[in-house]
Amino acid sequence: MVAVIYVMVITIFAVPAAIIVLVLRRSWDAGAAAVGVVIGGVLIAIVYAAVGWIFTAIGCPIYSLGARWIGSIEVQVEPVVPRPPAPLLAPSIAPPPG
Repeated sequence: MVAVIYVMVITIFAVPAAIIVLVLRRSWDAGAAAVGVVIGGVLIAIVYAAVGWIFTAIGCPIYSLGARWIGSIEVQVEPVVPRPPAPLLAPSIAPPPG
């Protein structure tokens, strides 16, 4: 699931980068530039996901070790019943007094 989020984030940056490259580099073949940007975006997404996975795998045991020494965060959640919505008032049709 995290890898899918990484791909979506990279896509947000890769699409504008592709447009900028295609607009600014008119001397390049547009098709080759587009293919290069797509391949680069896919490779960046894969590398970013792999590096994120590796550092998360390293960070989780470090966090667990620190939590064991110092103590972890405890969260207590209480259910809250939302208030009923305010009644909708119909707009007045009568002309204003005066």
